[in-house]
Amino acid sequence: MATAVQIEPERLAKAPKAFQKLPLFGTYQVGTRKPANEKEFFDSMNLAFAGIPSSARPDWWLPREDVEDSITKAKIPLASLMAKYPDRARIINRHLGELAKDRANLYYLPLTSEKTLDWIMVIDDGNKAVAYIPVDGF
Repeated sequence: MATAVQIEPERLAKAPKAFQKLPLFGTYQVGTRKPANEKEFFDSMNLAFAGIPSSARPDWWLPREDVEDSITKAKIPLASLMAKYPDRARIINRHLGELAKDRANLYYLPLTSEKTLDWIMVIDDGNKAVAYIPVDGF
């Protein structure tokens, strides 16, 4: 997860055409590519240590449809997080409202940023984002 203020304008010009302008409201849901070689890997690690994660590098962004398989493989049943941490379950239920009744078809992915690890993205069977909730997903 990255916020608009984390995006360096000179890097934005290197993003895929559809993402070269940041939205005034809302979000882009994009994936990030993996390093192409060892040098890119170490460069990305150095940038991450300097506070620039791959999510804040538009030149690494990919259209979401390009990462659907990765999302499908990485998503975790929401019920497992709720069963393991009842205190988080209360927060999740409060945020989801009526959707929380059918948790069997909901999944989550932990979200990270330079400021926090305490967010999850709740997704449905089709990997559509349902909610963003401020709880630790790890």
